[in-house]
Amino acid sequence: MSTSANPYAAPQSDINVGASGPVGSVEDALAGRYDFTMGEVFSDAWRLTNGYKLTYWGANILVGIGSGIITGILGAILGMAKAGLAGQIAVQVLSLTIALVITVGTMMLPVRRAAGLPVSVGTVFNYLDLWVAALLMGVLMFTLVAVGFVLLIIPGIYLGVAFCMAYPLLGDRRLGAWTALDTSRKAIGHKWFKVFGTFFVASLIVLVTAVLIIPLFWTGPWMSMVMGVMYRRIFGVASTT
Repeated sequence: MSTSANPYAAPQSDINVGASGPVGSVEDALAGRYDFTMGEVFSDAWRLTNGYKLTYWGANILVGIGSGIITGILGAILGMAKAGLAGQIAVQVLSLTIALVITVGTMMLPVRRAAGLPVSVGTVFNYLDLWVAALLMGVLMFTLVAVGFVLLIIPGIYLGVAFCMAYPLLGDRRLGAWTALDTSRKAIGHKWFKVFGTFFVASLIVLVTAVLIIPLFWTGPWMSMVMGVMYRRIFGVASTT
């Protein structure tokens, strides 16, 4: 099959500068030919957190402030127009839209870092051209997971975990919304319990440190890097610059 006919082909050749440990590929991921241990992922993520914390927090703070300003302005305009309930719904929809569009960039921060590629606060805005696919993916993901929860909850939990790599696949591999969701589901499905367990334990660690507040400065970026390291080990990283 030619490269142009392969929907999983990277726009550039795969490299993983500075990557530590096994590096995957989409083809191997879909066949289930990947593996990792929780300890390896946590350790590698902690190593990569060094020098990443300020970028992580700076990007999230900037996104939060920007989103707040935009929604605030819209809310004020609609308030002056006495839009009422319709105005409140419009503000909520806009807030959700901004969050979905920027999610690609925020998830690509740790993916690039895990591959040894340069990252900066501005990296989160490098994927805004994918806003249509990001919105479509968000709607599809929410709908499927919601339906899954209605169907005795367990299917919703399964899909929520299975879709966890869809946004990085969208940003890194430039896959379509449905293709990214389906690729993530098929690949994660091979080792669903291991992926779930890793994220569950990492989330518990972050939750405990959040109570203490100060340690969250380290564990927040670390949790982000856990996702980045797992993505690299499962799918590899196609980006080269």
